[in-house]
Amino acid sequence: MNSQKGFLLSYIKYGENDAVLHCFTEEDGFQSYFLKGVYSKKIKRKPCFCL
Repeated sequence: MNSQKGFLLSYIKYGENDAVLHCFTEEDGFQSYFLKGVYSKKIKRKPCFCL
């Protein structure tokens, strides 16, 4: 797992369970990430996006 510090600029829900994140990181600048299963029915809590 890769860990970076940055700011979450925006996120878009993609389909039923997935999301696309737009972030600005210290090392690489603007980055987009695709998270699979973040809105899964198995997860009872709201998603927390930590970079």
